[in-house]
Amino acid sequence: MAVKTKTTRPGTVLPISLPAAKDIRSSRHMAGLSVAVAVVAAAGLLIVANAIFGRLNWRVDLETLGRYGLSPSAKRILDETDAKITLTSIYTSTKPDQKAEDFLPRLRDLLLEIGQYDADVTVVNVTSDRQKAEVLGRLRNRLNDRAKDHRKVITDFQGLVNTQGPQYERMAERWERYPAEGWLTQFGLGKTCEAAFKGNKAELDRTAAELRAKLAGSTLADYPEMVEQIRTTLARIKSRLEQVAGHLRQLKGLPENATKASAGLKKTVSELTSAMAKMVAVVGTPDSDPPADPSAVLDKLAVQATAAATAAEKALDELMAFNKDNGRYVQFAESWRVGGRGLPQLAMLLGHSCKGVAEQALGIRDAAKVKIQKEYVVQLRAELPRLAAGAGSLSVGLAKLLAELTKLDKDTQAAFATADKGEYLKDLIDPAKNLIERIERIVTLDKLTDQKELIEQINQDNIVLVEIVEKVKKVEKVEKPVETGEKAGPQDAVASKPPRRLKV
Repeated sequence: MAVKTKTTRPGTVLPISLPAAKDIRSSRHMAGLSVAVAVVAAAGLLIVANAIFGRLNWRVDLETLGRYGLSPSAKRILDETDAKITLTSIYTSTKPDQKAEDFLPRLRDLLLEIGQYDADVTVVNVTSDRQKAEVLGRLRNRLNDRAKDHRKVITDFQGLVNTQGPQYERMAERWERYPAEGWLTQFGLGKTCEAAFKGNKAELDRTAAELRAKLAGSTLADYPEMVEQIRTTLARIKSRLEQVAGHLRQLKGLPENATKASAGLKKTVSELTSAMAKMVAVVGTPDSDPPADPSAVLDKLAVQATAAATAAEKALDELMAFNKDNGRYVQFAESWRVGGRGLPQLAMLLGHSCKGVAEQALGIRDAAKVKIQKEYVVQLRAELPRLAAGAGSLSVGLAKLLAELTKLDKDTQAAFATADKGEYLKDLIDPAKNLIERIERIVTLDKLTDQKELIEQINQDNIVLVEIVEKVKKVEKVEKPVETGEKAGPQDAVASKPPRRLKV
């Protein structure tokens, strides 16, 4: 089964997302508590059945053997299977409800009946650990011969672990030493890289250790499952590397992009500042006399406030575009925020406020008496300068932002030097990518499809094996009605199925 690894997620602003692990094991169907045996014919070593559970081709319920014995269909299969066959039973269950003294005699009685019916069938009952080890060794050798491609992938993965593991360790240490005041720190990239490389090293080590344990186990190695585990691990590692490389490549271009955008952004914000100043000038200074014609002042105020609102909307659009064009990294810069608000949010607030001033000025002009109009203008003389100060804050914040984005420290310059030409981490990404592609070809043309059942069942407690020397012809299914007076047993429901041929 593919291992789900838990990814370390540092508290940074640049996340590394990983592909979900793929589980290739299909669910098993449990067949109750009846003991079952199946005959499968092909050239080579084959699995016949799990003696307690499993999906079978030829089933005999041993609880009814005393009454029914072999069915006619089962006998027909044996009649038409013209080859030397060895049936090897291994029964080692220690489960309370599957005691050997309850099931083993009936299982061996069945095998004995098969051997007595067909002289070409040899029955071997494994009774010792040494015998079991010999059978498993024989199976392992045959399986290893079929799994050459899978074993080569496992060997190459171990080589990749030995090569890349130390590299990830050194790279994680290098990013761990990246200074807290470094240019990349404001974007969280230093911690992102450190966590990614540590995560890759840990995942490689964990997968390699699990594979070694599986290969050293006393049961058959599940090569398809192991190869899929490698594919899942490499996909996660490759994803981390590609995302780290992508972060660095995009951030590397940010200083130059900020330099190019600087003049346009400053000009737009300057226009906003100028429009706000004109709006303030319309109402006069706090110490000047009330206007003689407040209606005319309110007309001009509405015009200037609308112009300021338009300038604020333009500043908002350009700031948002600047952030978007640079992969939305700009919003993580320390100087992106002024007074707890991002620069675009400040521009938007100024625009809404100016629009509100224009609408209110026109409303008072049309609905209020002259005295009220004068009082409103006098009141704005104190409020509008505070609003205009927001445009000044925006201008100062933008200047600081552009200065910080274009000023790189030596550590950051060194980091960017490695990301030139889009080659950063390519020496680590390509081996993982190539091995993944090989695995996908193996999965597509899987030579172990038929061995999967063997691997799963041999790793359980109780099995019966069939070994034959020559290829056996396929016995076609023939529907035969139950004769009158013949009591149909549970085995007759499936006993007429033809033996499943396993490809060699």
